[in-house]
Amino acid sequence: MCTTSTLVPIPPLLLPYYGPDSMFDPTHPEYGVDEQGRKCFVLDTCIVPALLAVWAAGMKTLGCCCGHGQRSGGVISLDTSGLLDESR
Repeated sequence: MCTTSTLVPIPPLLLPYYGPDSMFDPTHPEYGVDEQGRKCFVLDTCIVPALLAVWAAGMKTLGCCCGHGQRSGGVISLDTSGLLDESR
């Protein structure tokens, strides 16, 4: 069960969705800014390696959760639905 969280910089493929007029709020518990001033997600530490692999494969994600020992974890990707398609 994951009991810690980690600040993870928002990957370049998702940065267009977190620009100046976006939903990014560094005071919100799901977001933050690291020591280098980068916009970050606050993620369950145990799911970070899997999410980094998903992003490295070029998949855009909407959310993730490790399950906190109560259920299976997962990553939500809406790439195939077009909802996060930059061309729309």
